[in-house]
Amino acid sequence: MKTGIVYLSVRSPEYIRKDMEEIANLGYTHVVHTLSESDFLYYSATMLDIIKISTDLGLKVYVAAWGLG
Repeated sequence: MKTGIVYLSVRSPEYIRKDMEEIANLGYTHVVHTLSESDFLYYSATMLDIIKISTDLGLKVYVAAWGLG
């Protein structure tokens, strides 16, 4: 069964890794990461790291535009 969760606001890869490990260990299969205008402008490399961390742990990732425009 596919199960998912939305993950908001944290942009520290150290914390992201711990949280994504916990999410995966709880049995979730998908995660939605939000992307804001600020993320797009200042944290695009970090967002790529966050997506990689999530996928490396076996989670399928969706990115949702959050506060763009």
